[in-house]
Amino acid sequence: MAVCWSVPRIASLLGLLTMSAVALSAPSASAAAERTGPPAMERVQSAARVPAGDQPAGAVPALARISGTVVLKPRDNAALVRFIAAVTDKNSPTFHHYLPAGAFASRFGPRPSTVDAVRAQLRTDGLAVSGVSSDGLLVSFSGTARRVEAAFGTGLERYRLANGKTGQATTSAVSVPRSIATSVTAVLGLNSLVQLHPVGLERAPAAGRGKTRPAAT
Repeated sequence: MAVCWSVPRIASLLGLLTMSAVALSAPSASAAAERTGPPAMERVQSAARVPAGDQPAGAVPALARISGTVVLKPRDNAALVRFIAAVTDKNSPTFHHYLPAGAFASRFGPRPSTVDAVRAQLRTDGLAVSGVSSDGLLVSFSGTARRVEAAFGTGLERYRLANGKTGQATTSAVSVPRSIATSVTAVLGLNSLVQLHPVGLERAPAAGRGKTRPAAT
C-alpha cells in the first residue's frame, strides 16, 4: 500500500526532527547552572595560627564591617629581584640608580588589566573597593563579615587574646577565584591575632626621664 506524503505532513515531520536535534544539543538546566555557579577557588594563604593562650570567643557577627587588602604579585618578580640586587651592589654600574617616584608601577607593578580583574572580582563578591596603591600591589576592600567569608572561602572567628584584647582570625585557608589566583600573593587584614610589640626598649627610671645620656661607644 503506497503512502502519500503531503507537503504539510513533510513540513511537520521536519519541524519535529529539528526540535529533537535542538533538544539533544542544548545543555540541560543542571549543566547550565553548574557553569553559572560559584567559581572554582584556589588557595593563596594558609589558615591562621592561633598563638598559645588565645581563646575562641565565637564567630564574627555576619554584619560586622571588615576591611582588608589583597596583595598582588609584581609583573616580573625575577626582573624585580635583579633590579634590587643591581642597585644595592656597589660594584654594579647601576648602584644607587633608584627608580624615580611613580616609576615602579609601569615597570614592575601588576598590569592594569590584572588590577582591574581583581577589582571587578571583589565587586562581584559584594565588596567595596576603597583604593589601589600607587604601585598597584595593594587593593583595599571592605564589606560585611558574611560577604568577606564568602569571597575568600573561609570563616572568621573572634578570639580573646592573652593580653586581654580581642582579635579575629580565619578558620581555614584563604582562597580566591582561580581566574585571579595567579595574580594574588596574600590577603591582609583578616587575621589580627599577632600584634607587633617593640623589642629591646626599656622604660627609663623616673629620676632619669627627660635627661639625655652620652651615646655608648
